[in-house]
Amino acid sequence: MKPKPSLARRLFALVLLFVLSVVLWELGLARPALPEAARASRDSVATVLPLAGPKTKPKPRATVRVERPAEPGAVEVYTTKMGSRYHRAGCAALARSSVSRDLAGLPAWYAACPTCSPPPRS
Repeated sequence: MKPKPSLARRLFALVLLFVLSVVLWELGLARPALPEAARASRDSVATVLPLAGPKTKPKPRATVRVERPAEPGAVEVYTTKMGSRYHRAGCAALARSSVSRDLAGLPAWYAACPTCSPPPRS
């Protein structure tokens, strides 16, 4: 009686079979057998059941800028959409999104960024 192959050999064989089946599928050599009615209209089956959709790249995130008219003597700071700190213009934390705000109208729970050191509240 032969000994059973080790777990590593069985996993290797399973992965090899999977990779081979994917390659054959992509080459069009391993398509499932279609019923007689579907063979006659193979194009309609392909449009109803697409094998793979087009690969699309994710869209880059847009920077949000809200421009408000500056009041005389107003100090302009920037916040992110989800952050809890306020920043100077050009701070590295504003790389993905920034919203321009007046420091005087900023809610009290916003803290100053330790990196760019924006002006303190008065």
